[in-house]
Amino acid sequence: KSFLLNIIEGYTKWFHEQADKILVPTQEYVDILKQRGFTPEKLGVFRRGIDSNNFSPKEKDGRNYLTEKLSLKGDVNLVYAGRISTDKNIDFTVRAFQEILKEKPNVNLIFVGDGPYLPELKQKYSHIEQIYYTGHIPNDMLPLVYSGSDLLVFASETDTFGMVVLEAQACGVPALVSNIGGPKGVIKDGSTGYVLDTKNQELWTNKLLEMISWVETKDERYIKMKNNARENVVSNFDANRVLENYFQ
Repeated sequence: KSFLLNIIEGYTKWFHEQADKILVPTQEYVDILKQRGFTPEKLGVFRRGIDSNNFSPKEKDGRNYLTEKLSLKGDVNLVYAGRISTDKNIDFTVRAFQEILKEKPNVNLIFVGDGPYLPELKQKYSHIEQIYYTGHIPNDMLPLVYSGSDLLVFASETDTFGMVVLEAQACGVPALVSNIGGPKGVIKDGSTGYVLDTKNQELWTNKLLEMISWVETKDERYIKMKNNARENVVSNFDANRVLENYFQ
């Protein structure tokens, strides 16, 4: 097996070395390719872009949309968006949420999306009435879902980029993401959200409790983080600007 892998790895490296430039979505993957022996001078980041006019804050409409669609009872909305599968560290998120409910029973956790783990997830946590599931949401409705949420919780360690994180940030939603994988490249730690160690469950719980308190009191730190999230996307990830920089 290792012999075949070495052949594939060697061919892959040879193939890419024929290019003048090798572009990847995040700096993390530049570092990975360097470790695998790719020529550092050929490596660079090609940012993914987003339509920041479409993905933009629509807080009032978003809140109404989620409340009506899911009959929400709590006051604060935490959201996970993406594929519902075990590799997304979803149980980690629910365990943190269960601890939060001991102090903040007025909080909702909303899972947006579909996937192979969804039926088991629903059954496993059917006793927690504050967890809601939207199933698949059409792309044109996602801005409403994000805008109606207060915080994005994305503990996945397997994402190469994390487009949902970018989408939520464009809608002015602060995010908590894993310190492993691509999403941390979207977040400005402490400014638009937080990058947290997914080996530390207590850290996630405490940070979420702190931020939930900010949401409840409309703390200026939370308002600033919302504004920073939106501004960072418009400045660095807007699709038109990304293409302009690329062609330059």
